[in-house]
Amino acid sequence: GNITGTAGDGVNIGGDDNEVTGNDIGGGDDGVEIDGIGNTVEADGDITGTAGDGVGITGSGNTVEGNAIGGGDDGVEIDGFDNEVSADGNITGTAGDGVNIDGFDNDVTAN
Repeated sequence: GNITGTAGDGVNIGGDDNEVTGNDIGGGDDGVEIDGIGNTVEADGDITGTAGDGVGITGSGNTVEGNAIGGGDDGVEIDGFDNEVSADGNITGTAGDGVNIDGFDNDVTAN
């Protein structure tokens, strides 16, 4: 099914080595927010953050996969290293950047 955080984030992970899978993932703030190491989030549908980022990552070794990724701020925002974000559609940041990276060895792909 879908994962929705109406007032907060769709998925908010503040730890290490977690796995979350759903169809569409959406939040009133961020779609997916990760602060940790080695986490995996897979959406069979879109990832949307209405007011915040579509995907926001602070940490390393995290993987996020979805169809289209969109944020009210940045589409994808990464502050860390060795993270992978892939979209089978577009990555869009409405008020910010499509992709904003402050780190190294990160891989962001839109197909």
